[in-house]
Amino acid sequence: MQVPKLSRVKQLVDEERHAAFLYRDDDYDEYFYVSRACTKDHGWETMVFSSNKLGEVNDWSELYERRGWETIDESIRRFCNKTGRCDSYSLD
Repeated sequence: MQVPKLSRVKQLVDEERHAAFLYRDDDYDEYFYVSRACTKDHGWETMVFSSNKLGEVNDWSELYERRGWETIDESIRRFCNKTGRCDSYSLD
């Protein structure tokens, strides 16, 4: 059985207090917008949303959310564990 894999497609935002990346589920051809930002009301938070291949969010209902600092790699690992979508991911 092949393990589903998420791979980083590109960085969409690169600012001091906000970073966003586009990831692709290679097996299902689905895309995810992964955003980490420092907000005024909650501090650091990371969210994952469904998106298209251009990085435009399809639905602003988060698939994953975590408050507090974590790396994008940690966010993807936790997203995979929480959703059961993949056992591993790649940063191609």
